[in-house]
Amino acid sequence: FDDIDGDGVEDLLEATFLYSSQRVRGHPLPQRIHFLDEKGHVKETLVVHESDEGDAGRSVTTGQIFSDSALPDVVFASAKGKVTVFANLGVDEHGNFRGLEQRYTFAAKNPQCQVRDVAVARMTQNDGDNQCWIGLVAAVACPFGKPKPKFLGENEIFYIKGSCEDDKSNAMLRTNNWAGQVETARKH
Repeated sequence: FDDIDGDGVEDLLEATFLYSSQRVRGHPLPQRIHFLDEKGHVKETLVVHESDEGDAGRSVTTGQIFSDSALPDVVFASAKGKVTVFANLGVDEHGNFRGLEQRYTFAAKNPQCQVRDVAVARMTQNDGDNQCWIGLVAAVACPFGKPKPKFLGENEIFYIKGSCEDDKSNAMLRTNNWAGQVETARKH
């Protein structure tokens, strides 16, 4: 729950998961935000993201990721190890919610791994250089079938670095697993 549309009422974020046997082929699973009124009733539902064929939502979280977002940004994690980051575009001059913008997609090293949970963590900011680091901490779980996967379940941290004043134009991405290996991530 978090106030995504800026109306002062916390909204319900949904990461939809179904096992493959429960899915209907050709129908993606929507990952949604249900905007609630003061009484807790759904006043509107927004499909933020649709999981690819064979994939499903596993976790969703919010946090202040981008400096140009006045309202909480949203992160969805999937059963295929994808972490998708959305910037909150806030409200217009009339108070109408402007929506979300997909900015990044990260992936676990092993595509057979699931991101079971994800959290947003603001990292240390260096004084004077106006640079901010945000860590997306992903709890990763992998199947233990045969053959044994190369990466059994290394938890991962995806970093977003940008100017505290304008993350949109200066963003740089890196990923880091708990063992300390660093590699470049792809920007969506």
